[in-house]
Amino acid sequence: MFGVTRLTLYRYVKEGKLTPIKLNSKVYIYDEDEVYRLLGKSLPTGADVVLYARVNSPAQKDELQDQIRRVTDFAAKNGLSISKTYWDCTRSLDFTRAGRKGLHELLLDVARRKIGMVVVESPDRIARVGHELFQMMLHNYRVRLLYVSREPVNPRYVEETVRELASVVKETKRMLDRTPPRDGPSTGA
Repeated sequence: MFGVTRLTLYRYVKEGKLTPIKLNSKVYIYDEDEVYRLLGKSLPTGADVVLYARVNSPAQKDELQDQIRRVTDFAAKNGLSISKTYWDCTRSLDFTRAGRKGLHELLLDVARRKIGMVVVESPDRIARVGHELFQMMLHNYRVRLLYVSREPVNPRYVEETVRELASVVKETKRMLDRTPPRDGPSTGA
């Protein structure tokens, strides 16, 4: 796929030059942008390169526009032309269709094989927890996922993560407090 042998990829991993996702003892998923960069090759280009951006609330529309500009600038510097922008203004833990219309539309277009590459500012813009699931899904559709940065670009994003996780804990506790106790031991069924 990359024009190198499995042995070469294995050597790159052992040397710390690549960090693949290990699915099991025999299957690894490699980040194509890392491999291409390591090989000194340009990333493939195409008309189906899209951008995804997300902020936590509609009050952050200015930050959303800044994020879109940063990703668009990055894409242009890397010879990529963005054909469509998908965006959402909602918490990263909200995966409902109503909350994540942009992400849902993007995933439908991936399933329709309309997209060849998704460019995102950082993994936490897709999902603060579990973004690897999206990475694997896109990979299975042969869609490249390219991050401007592996780390959150805005320090405020880290603070938002802490607040979101705290709200999940509070909501879970509230739900447990409302749940009547079960009689007898759990059957595990």
